Amino acid sequence: MIYSFKQNVIPEVKLLKRVSILNHVIGPVMRGPSSSHTAGPWRIGRMARELLGARPVLARFYFHPSSSLAVCYHDQGSDRAFIAGLLEIPLTSSDFECMLEHAPLLGLDARFELHPFPEADHPNSSLLILTGENGKEITLHSRSVGGGSFEIASLNGYPVSITGENFETLIETSSGSDSSVLSIFGERASSSRIHHTNKGVLFHLSTSSPVEPVMLDTLAALPGTVRLFSA
Repeated sequence: MIYSFKQNVIPEVKLLKRVSILNHVIGPVMRGPSSSHTAGPWRIGRMARELLGARPVLARFYFHPSSSLAVCYHDQGSDRAFIAGLLEIPLTSSDFECMLEHAPLLGLDARFELHPFPEADHPNSSLLILTGENGKEITLHSRSVGGGSFEIASLNGYPVSITGENFETLIETSSGSDSSVLSIFGERASSSRIHHTNKGVLFHLSTSSPVEPVMLDTLAALPGTVRLFSA
């Protein structure tokens, strides 16, 4: 069976958006053989797909040669998990083992390489460079930290901390206007962070519920907005 990109992820393996005794104490439903090398990469792939905001057509995955992932990413299913997550295919799908073969049929050119990168600060670090069908690209550094948990530690060069436990809105601007962004959000954000780099400013707002499309459109239309990410 070939899945379409509109397929919904089954509830038991959705990205976690709240604390629950099943997911945070006992543990979420996962596929073996490894929570760090299989379940974690799948959730990273799902989050990366949301941040990309488009159907992925090109994906490059880099693992540091001295990392744990470099040794076992194929034997423990990390490659299939990353692809399944990107394509929004359930981790428990019976077609999981065929993801490398299915990816080209679904329009995704995915490649895995062992290559040093400066952000590699964890045995299960990975660097993802993704291109969507709209031509837009994202680069993110991720860590699979055990038990199916993960962290996106940087997005397009900006330091972030995204774990899938909240809804995230990130606004990249060429200059940055704290008052405009924060006034639109009001008290919706449970936390807000502002990251400055030499290329611009990233506003990172976390909420406990999804942000309405009309609010996202308003943020995207602000003067100086370069790009908006929502997950």
